[in-house]
Amino acid sequence: MGRRAWIGRILFDVALLVGVMVGQAAAAPSTTVSAVFDGRQPEMPNRVFRDGSPTTCVMEAFPGVFATSSFWQSFPFCNTGDETCFTASFDRGTCGNDVHLMAYINRFDPNNLAMNYAGDVGASNAGMFSFVIPAGEQFLIVAQTNFGMADCAFGFTVDAMRCTAPAPTLSRFATLLALGLLSLVAAGAMRRSRHGLTVLILGAVIAAFAGPAAAPIAADPTPRGAHACALDCSAAYKACATEQCESGTMDKNPDCLTQCRRSYDACVATCP
Repeated sequence: MGRRAWIGRILFDVALLVGVMVGQAAAAPSTTVSAVFDGRQPEMPNRVFRDGSPTTCVMEAFPGVFATSSFWQSFPFCNTGDETCFTASFDRGTCGNDVHLMAYINRFDPNNLAMNYAGDVGASNAGMFSFVIPAGEQFLIVAQTNFGMADCAFGFTVDAMRCTAPAPTLSRFATLLALGLLSLVAAGAMRRSRHGLTVLILGAVIAAFAGPAAAPIAADPTPRGAHACALDCSAAYKACATEQCESGTMDKNPDCLTQCRRSYDACVATCP
């Protein structure tokens, strides 16, 4: 093999390595979500009861509801393959115990929290929970507030992709274009090599089937401030639940929590 062929082989090996790395990234997609509660989200009459037990790949019963108003938002994803157990990792961010995560199949009804329920994080801690989604179905990760209105940032990562993949960015297009050009140059230089055609085909297949990399879903970086009076009521509600009912990260004493919730409702009723 001459000098020209050796140079071509080295260049193509680099291109092949890049293709393998891209292909491996596509084989295990994940999405990271960064979001906020800031008073603009819709409100629902109840919230999911936090039983302290994160769900697993074994389908579990709905934990029930707690009768208190809650704000919520949802994030859609798709299962494009067979029935799959997905895992979400919750990052409380600045929200502390104020936010709880759930998963729902196809559709979330804020007036019927048991319908389409797939799982939840159990306690409002930073941690993971898993849930099973049927083949080819959409699912939603739903975030709820636990003590009324909240003004904070949180996030999570789930081993799935959004239903509509983002358009390729210029940097990714440029990378693939460079990879293709490099492959052509290397193939020309390697035309006398015994293994040149085989390696060229392998590299082309890897590059062609490399899927999109995981892309974060970013929230508004400058959330609007929530209503001061409602936030004060929520802070008092949270303090009551934590100090009197021992229900900061999970709901341990429903009767005690009900008394805290009534105080919260009375407080909010006085807000202008």
